Amino acid sequence: MFIVALSDSILAEFGGISLIDHYDVYEALMNYWDEAMQDDVCHQF
Repeated sequence: MFIVALSDSILAEFGGISLIDHYDVYEALMNYWDEAMQDDVCHQF
């Protein structure tokens, strides 16, 4: 699934930054996905 791969990639990229809460990054991504991206991506595949 696209969103799973994307979220894993983002968490891996920013995992070493101690100033960023990993859950906050994931939550922001999922909120954006639900509000804006889900329909756009699903229609492309």
